[in-house]
Amino acid sequence: EEAITEEGLRNSSAKVFPAGTILFSIFATIGKVGMLHIDAATNQAIAGLEIKDESLVDREYLFHCLKYMGSYLQSDSKGMAQNNINQTILKAFSIPLPPLQEQKCIVQKLEQVHRIVREILREKKQMEEEVELLEKSVLDRAFRGGL
Repeated sequence: EEAITEEGLRNSSAKVFPAGTILFSIFATIGKVGMLHIDAATNQAIAGLEIKDESLVDREYLFHCLKYMGSYLQSDSKGMAQNNINQTILKAFSIPLPPLQEQKCIVQKLEQVHRIVREILREKKQMEEEVELLEKSVLDRAFRGGL
């Protein structure tokens, strides 16, 4: 495990965010999104978004919105060697915010679609493995003169 000491926190730009914080990369790989499941420290390349009023915003909805809309923020990025955006750009970025119940419905639908996609990918991988075994079997028989 990696850890940061209190002294390290005081003498760096690192910041500790609580579990449940949505992380958004604002430097180099702009728009990558994650969610903390534990309290963790990040550096200035990551913005931490904490929801102040969960009666207005569903955490999973915000996560999916940011994941989808990250590419829009890439177009606002600036930099010489590596692109970045600043907190001002991120704070000014607007996210569509339907009523909470609709947000929850959107999340449920996305989760349903993701389950279907995962199942299709699992089946695709299984089929690719079966095709590979079949090819090896056919080649084996061919090299032994069995075709």
